[in-house]
Amino acid sequence: MWNLHFLNFGQWCPFDLCKYIQPAVAGDTRWNSYFNCCKSLNATKNALQSLATKFEPSASTTRRKPTDLLTIPREIYNIIMNGRFWELLTKLEQLLIPYCAILNILQTDKARLFEVLHGFAYLYQFWQKYPDNNMANGILIRLQKKWELWEQPLLILSWLLHPAYKSNYFTLPISSQISYLHMGKWLVYYYKAWTGNDPVSILKEFDDFSQGTKYPFDDAFVAQFENDIHKYWCWVRSAYPEIGTVAARIFGICVNAASVERLWSSMGFFHTKTRNRLKFSRVLNMAKLRADITYKRRKQESLLLKSTMANIESEQHLNLDNLDEQNNETDSGDNRNDELNHIEAEESDEDTDDKDVDIEGQFQNQIN
Repeated sequence: MWNLHFLNFGQWCPFDLCKYIQPAVAGDTRWNSYFNCCKSLNATKNALQSLATKFEPSASTTRRKPTDLLTIPREIYNIIMNGRFWELLTKLEQLLIPYCAILNILQTDKARLFEVLHGFAYLYQFWQKYPDNNMANGILIRLQKKWELWEQPLLILSWLLHPAYKSNYFTLPISSQISYLHMGKWLVYYYKAWTGNDPVSILKEFDDFSQGTKYPFDDAFVAQFENDIHKYWCWVRSAYPEIGTVAARIFGICVNAASVERLWSSMGFFHTKTRNRLKFSRVLNMAKLRADITYKRRKQESLLLKSTMANIESEQHLNLDNLDEQNNETDSGDNRNDELNHIEAEESDEDTDDKDVDIEGQFQNQIN
């Protein structure tokens, strides 16, 4: 339906590649860890080459004897000592950076549909500016195919219904049919599909939202929800029931299965091989209770951390203020000392002048 060229979101992508810190084996590959694998291999390049040089295989093709010195296989030695291999590995590491940054965002519990659209836009612009045109064109074709598999109107509506984005970032909204006028029919479609009723005033409500001047769609009111868009639309739904219903449904969709997998892991903690006669309903309730307790504990720890950081910042500001006062007092004291020294110097100069005058008078009397 739409091509990716209508996306123009700028170089937005909060890189968060050091989100978790834990020991890892160099070159080890796990789920979504190819970037760390390449990075760790590049970090051990010198060590691997030194090791390969120490255990360099012989040029002889005869079979190795038990008494021979230990060596590494010729194939591995050639790879480690090949400079082209390390150049390609470094290039691959750089190419994986935007993908890892986007995945770190989309794998969070609160990842939403508009962030998926942001990810597509960032990757599209990244490959458009890539110097290798042949490689970039091939990746863009594959990216377009992946984009076509998504339910595109749902993603675009998640962007248009975001109070901070709306239609400000789309290129040529009229020709690409990305505007409030063109997307109004999709808003009507989803309202019918999700409620089973025909809308009465959803387009009027959509127009009020697009203007962004009337309460509760003005910027000052939206800012009070601190980027919690789902909570914002749930609150607006009481005054704008039709568009609020669709928006709350859209922003309530999670784009990953992280929370579900966490629930399965929690249920596996209760339903074990030695305790497998629990009913499904009881296991589910126990898992929900454990998740609620864990959530409250994490929330309390987060509040405690914020208060601690605030106290540290206030102490730092207080120390800086005290240091400034001490510096000001020191400067004022230095200025007073300079004034006293200047006065004393002037007095000593006057005494010296008087002594010079007396000496000159005595010298004249002796001459006479």
